[in-house]
Order: sequence, then C-alpha cells, then structure tokens
Amino acid sequence: MPRDWRDDVAAVRFTPPAEAAGRLVGILAGVGGKPLGVRDARSRLFLISMDVLKGSPKMIEIEGGVVAILAVGDLAGILCDQSFASFREEARKAGRKVGRRRVVNR
Repeated sequence: MPRDWRDDVAAVRFTPPAEAAGRLVGILAGVGGKPLGVRDARSRLFLISMDVLKGSPKMIEIEGGVVAILAVGDLAGILCDQSFASFREEARKAGRKVGRRRVVNR
C-alpha cells in the first residue's frame, strides 16, 4: 500500500524543528503541485475545493508567499491521531516508572 501524504505530514512531528518546516513545505508542494496564481485560483475555486475535499491539498501563490489549502478533516486526522496520543501517554507513563534508583548503603 503506498504511503499517504497525511502519514508523511504526521511523521514531521518527530523531526527536529530545524528540518521540520522545510520537510513540511516539500511534502505539501509535492502533493499540491505547482502553486496557482490568485486569478487562476479565484476562477477555479469550486474545483479546487472539491479536490481538497477528496484529499489532495492545493497551493496558491499570493504576493511572494504560498498558501496551502487543506480539508479540515485531513488536518484533524493529522493533529488528532489517536495512535499518537496513546503513544505519548504510554511514553509519559514509562518515564515515571523509570526514574532514578535510590541506592541504599548496607
């Protein structure tokens, strides 16, 4: 099964902050394709919205910056992934169990 772009974006959470922004931009640019100009995006807004709802983010270039358009469901799926939340909770619990051991002199 091929990897989904949402999995790649979710994996960015585990990369160092210095690399994360560039990696995220690369993933979204790879999936979203060439950024559209404002005029093109405005004239094709309905079609762009339908593609985004189907799971394909789009990029729009606006005066020197690029905007990524994601569906709310995709964003919620990435940020609210239950497997990540349960992993974080288990890691927190394990951190409390494994602490400094107190050495008792006999």
